[in-house]
Amino acid sequence: DLHSFPTRRSSDLEPGSGSGTLLFTPTTNIELLLTYDHVRDRGESPPIYPILQSAPTVLPTHPAIVLPPETPCAAYDFCPPRDFRHSRIDSENIAHNDLDAITLNASWTINDNLKLVSVTGYRDSRESIVNDFDATELLIFRADIPTSDQDQFSQELRLVGQFGSRADFVVGAFYFDANIQSHVIRHTNLGYITGNPALLGVLSPIYPGATNSGAARYDYDSKSYAAFAQTDIHMTDNLTLTVGGRYTIDEKDIYFRRYNPDDTVKIGRAHV
Repeated sequence: DLHSFPTRRSSDLEPGSGSGTLLFTPTTNIELLLTYDHVRDRGESPPIYPILQSAPTVLPTHPAIVLPPETPCAAYDFCPPRDFRHSRIDSENIAHNDLDAITLNASWTINDNLKLVSVTGYRDSRESIVNDFDATELLIFRADIPTSDQDQFSQELRLVGQFGSRADFVVGAFYFDANIQSHVIRHTNLGYITGNPALLGVLSPIYPGATNSGAARYDYDSKSYAAFAQTDIHMTDNLTLTVGGRYTIDEKDIYFRRYNPDDTVKIGRAHV
């Protein structure tokens, strides 16, 4: 009896974080501020509750599949009671995350009217996520992301100064580099989606005996370059003219490998 399955509380949060800062002043005109942050979270992804649909739903398939109201649970008589304090899922929804970040703010006062500022940042993030989207005790929709790693580095240089008493300026450059590697596994049970009992347990129309609907590995690379400048001209005590501009170049590469349940692989690449 599916209605007798135990319910459970969801979306437990177990975050922990720490931060430390060091200030160095090797000379009177040089200042270095180093900050380290760490976050560790062993919580769960947001809870999902089975809210029954009151109207037909059209799935974006080819050809389109029209689901009658309250499908799939009503079609098989396993709609659970509407309980907004507990969820009914077939796996543990997890959302684990580890983050390490280092930032260095450095400034060099060249003279009374000129200062050079540098901001350097590095972040390393690792995630593991399981999300049961159907909110039932059965495997209908589920996405597993066992690994998702992100590394990013950024560097900004700014020259800040004044021209006499009537003009301020800033000119600088910025660089950003990020890489994301992610592994995704999809589970889609065709029997429950289409309301066809003959397809129960079939996760892939091409490979009926598959234990998942497919998996993929993604590798994203993103780079950004920029140069900018701005000046504020104080025309009078109550009027300031600001002129500035920024030029940016963004480059993105996406490389993916899609693994079919029969161990064949499709490889693709995109550049923007």
